[in-house]
Amino acid sequence: AELAEAESGHVIWADSFDEALEDLFSLRDRLARIVAVRIDSGIEKEEMRKALAHPVQTPDAYQLYFRANALFRRWDPPSMNEAIGLTEQVLAIEPDNAWASALCGFCHGTNFASGWTREPAAAHAAALAHYERAMRLGVDDSVVLGYGAGILIAVGGDMEVADDLVGRALEMTPGSASILFWAAWVDIAKGRDAKALERFEATIRLNPRSTVRPFAVTGLGMGLCGLARFEEARLVLREAFQHIPHYPPTAAAYCASLVETGRMVEARGIAQQIAKRGGIAPLMAILQHASSRDLYERGFAAALE
Repeated sequence: AELAEAESGHVIWADSFDEALEDLFSLRDRLARIVAVRIDSGIEKEEMRKALAHPVQTPDAYQLYFRANALFRRWDPPSMNEAIGLTEQVLAIEPDNAWASALCGFCHGTNFASGWTREPAAAHAAALAHYERAMRLGVDDSVVLGYGAGILIAVGGDMEVADDLVGRALEMTPGSASILFWAAWVDIAKGRDAKALERFEATIRLNPRSTVRPFAVTGLGMGLCGLARFEEARLVLREAFQHIPHYPPTAAAYCASLVETGRMVEARGIAQQIAKRGGIAPLMAILQHASSRDLYERGFAAALE
């Protein structure tokens, strides 16, 4: 099986399968699920690569969207703001583009949650405005529902609603790694650590080369922390921290795992970096379960003593 980009012939993905044919229909369905996940990931990565490789020449909504989709994953203020500008251009061309509204809302929500804006109230309002618009336009689109849940997580919104969104999205696409990713973050927000662990493991297993792997690994580590499996959590979060050290939940969770495993010198260095960036408020905005909040607040305070 091979997937190639038609214009250039560049091979995006290829694999081979050696299977018995006793139950042909079962085999067909299983291979379809495997290939669908891999092709979905391959197409997204290829579109993002193409979007970043060439400057935008024409106001083409498709190219603008995928450029924004690639940029926001860098997780820094300039890239997030550029992604907002690009999605706004998409919406100027296609006012009914639910994907663009959902992504724009998530970027505003991220700026709010990460303390990357001088006008947090405006960012919060913009995130919710795009959320409401996306929900009106894309109520039957699992991608939009997933980002909708992400927006609610970022702004500390109603997790019961977020739970409903990911539940509906999973009914539409039960094998989707990206929807399982959002569902797992809802589990983290609600303190359902065992369920979050199960879902993050599934999304990593389904799409191990995903561009959001470090964020999934962060959630995996937080689930382990919530289950008091701190040594396992430390090892997992160390991987995530190497890739996204500035992502507030990653840094705060890694700091807590270091404290809980007695590595105070290393924890202190990370806590000082977190303090310079405004503290752990962005993580506290996500967590809506008292024991989870206490775990990370306690770890952060202990590391700074």
